[in-house]
Amino acid sequence: MVNLRYEIVEQNASSFGGLHAIAFLLDRIKIKELFDNVFGRIRRVRRYHPMDNISFLISSILCGGDRLSDIERLSGDDVSQELFGGETLPCDTTIRDDLLRLGDLNSERRELLFQLNELLISKYKPATMTIDMDGTSTSVEGHQEYAEKGYCPENIGSRCFQHRIISWHEMGMILSIETYPGNTHCSYGSVDSIGLVLDRFAPQVEHILVRLDSGFYSEEMLEKLESYGNVEYEVVARGLGAIAEDLSDDRFKSYHGSEREYGTFRHFMGGKVRVYYVERSLRDMDQGVLFDEVRWVYRIIVSNRSGKQPHKLFDEYNHRGCQEQLICELKSEFALGSIVSGDFCVTIAAAWVSALACTIMGLFRKIALRLEYRRFRMKRIRYWFINIVAKLVKHGGRKILKLFCPPILQWRYDKIIQRIAAL
Repeated sequence: MVNLRYEIVEQNASSFGGLHAIAFLLDRIKIKELFDNVFGRIRRVRRYHPMDNISFLISSILCGGDRLSDIERLSGDDVSQELFGGETLPCDTTIRDDLLRLGDLNSERRELLFQLNELLISKYKPATMTIDMDGTSTSVEGHQEYAEKGYCPENIGSRCFQHRIISWHEMGMILSIETYPGNTHCSYGSVDSIGLVLDRFAPQVEHILVRLDSGFYSEEMLEKLESYGNVEYEVVARGLGAIAEDLSDDRFKSYHGSEREYGTFRHFMGGKVRVYYVERSLRDMDQGVLFDEVRWVYRIIVSNRSGKQPHKLFDEYNHRGCQEQLICELKSEFALGSIVSGDFCVTIAAAWVSALACTIMGLFRKIALRLEYRRFRMKRIRYWFINIVAKLVKHGGRKILKLFCPPILQWRYDKIIQRIAAL
């Protein structure tokens, strides 16, 4: 081993200089004005505006923090303090007090997420929109309020919280997030939740496709989705239901030599037609199946879309897996379920901040990045765009942020800032 002489010195340099682009984006979308318009005056503004504290928490999450106390990691970072607030850093208890107030404002939290998504709609005017809804649980330890034992596939029987997430598939942004005690199923109140989203966005785009798994299947849900003229849906059904008697072999067909077989069935109910797309595959016969009707494993999607080839519809529905990827990223990179508190209101607000950080990164991907970088997940974005060494200096009465050799090269970073400035 070569002996190298080294010295440990203190310099006012930041490892997260790339947060400059995020702070610039928040400034361009006027996030503080949006916050005030939505929430009003939730407390007296002293040293920090409430949105400043939320921005500090978002910056901590984007840097890899997953606890309120991780904000202290930025205490010696002059750059982050200057970008998101001022000369000093708020304490984690200060941020917790604001989260406590935000936890009771359910409609206001939803409204801010709606308005951030509407920024992209107003700018890019998409003709279509794909909406996915799914639930997830986050296991916790300790004595958090309403952390009950419930359905938690990661750790069966553990105490957990349940989150229901509605996302915009094409943009990878969160439209709505709701947090419940661990013993509450995510389908509870889902019809009202999807109704609030569709009431807001259905008039703004020409066509919306809603994809749901079997946990949200119900007659009430289907009727709700059918009440919108420009909304189509694909919902996985529970059981064979009304088409059980029609499942004869001559109704199925294999495509492109696949072992799976597909069929399409129509069913009329209440003057409306619903199409049942069925996929079946042979069960493992080594298990000793006695009856012919259980030789097949069926998967059924109920839809109001007609004229689709069933194998293509199932392939389209399988892209809903991006929702699972988004939820995994929320948990691993945006601290969903990690920031918990003894007060349930703080836990609810912290989950919302995780969704808010994810939505802001969705805006950043779409507005600032080109196609080859939009596919980057948060871990790579942190390396390429956020973890840039920077130093804040004062010269001639002006503050200048000096970035040292960003991995994406200077001209690409300049283009990113120019695209954000064009908002």
